[in-house]
Amino acid sequence: MKKSTFKVLFLIRRNQVNKDGKCAIIIKITVDSEYERLNSTLSIEPDLWDAAASKAIGRSSKIAECNKRIEDMRHVLKEHYYDLLNRHGYVTAEMVKNAFTGVTAKVESLVTLYLQHLEDTKKLIGISKRKTALPLVALSLIIRHNLIIQFFGLHSLLVWKIICNFASFPKVK
Repeated sequence: MKKSTFKVLFLIRRNQVNKDGKCAIIIKITVDSEYERLNSTLSIEPDLWDAAASKAIGRSSKIAECNKRIEDMRHVLKEHYYDLLNRHGYVTAEMVKNAFTGVTAKVESLVTLYLQHLEDTKKLIGISKRKTALPLVALSLIIRHNLIIQFFGLHSLLVWKIICNFASFPKVK
């Protein structure tokens, strides 16, 4: 497995000063030279920002609080990165951004996933699948859909709600 590079930078937009004379602090997440930017909801005066250290300069309580929030965000982003890497085996900057901002993956029903699998199998016939594979995949879809209705009383079961292993169900002939 290739090791990916991960970097989090905090930057300010010096060209966009608000009416209080402060600049917004943005977060730049870089994974393997691909990057995403997002707003940190923090702002600071441009002359109090150290670009090399990616933190505010000074000892006031506001500066200390700003630096603490920056370090907290950096820590949370690193946690999201390593969690995604362990779960998926790969990470993109967009995945880290979505995890940090709370954007979740699209939840699909089991039937939707099987229909997608059926379409993928159709595309592979003659390449890596035999013609006989298609009816088997379609039959598997029908059987599993009927089992969902029979055992759960649901017509569309979300993937994350599956609590049983379908291999343990009795085989239908």
